[in-house]
Amino acid sequence: MFVAGFGTAMNLPPEWPRRADGFARRYASRDASIVVSNGLEAALGSMWGEDPRYSRCDCGGFDHRIAHAAKLAVFAQHAHGRIGPAWGRYAGTMTSSVVQNGWMPPSASTWQQTLLREATAFSGRFVGNLWTEFWPDVAHRFKH
Repeated sequence: MFVAGFGTAMNLPPEWPRRADGFARRYASRDASIVVSNGLEAALGSMWGEDPRYSRCDCGGFDHRIAHAAKLAVFAQHAHGRIGPAWGRYAGTMTSSVVQNGWMPPSASTWQQTLLREATAFSGRFVGNLWTEFWPDVAHRFKH
């Protein structure tokens, strides 16, 4: 809802109005892209032995934990126990970004906008990893 609300407030893409129907289009577009991306990542990643889940760092230090969150935004745990390229994630996010061009208006379906959506997918993954990494510590402090 945040992404659709932000897009509506900023009027992005401008072809979709700043009304409820424009918000609904933005929300549905984002939701559909997540379904395509996550579906492909899960299917291909499982065939290739990748585990897309984020595991918190047992390392010490703020910097190490941030680096761990960044690393697992683009890498995944593999069946052999090592961290390696998240090929399923790459395929899922890129396919989703390209497929979106089929329903996005012209201003949002350029190659530049496609690459921007791809970068946003990985930066969003990084932010989600940071949340998973640090929220338990923050919540624990609030409880006390």
